[in-house]
Amino acid sequence: MTVYTNVRKNVAKLPDTDTPVNENLHIRQIDKHVGDRIRERRIMMGYTQQEMAS
Repeated sequence: MTVYTNVRKNVAKLPDTDTPVNENLHIRQIDKHVGDRIRERRIMMGYTQQEMAS
């Protein structure tokens, strides 16, 4: 199961109401998803965090 699949499942479980709490939860899930994808790509390319930053 990919990171994307995990995030999609979690996002699908969110209630339909657009309260600020739910929006913040959704934003955190997106941030985690993006971070996980960057980390996965960095590891596949064999870069350290320092190499990726430069």
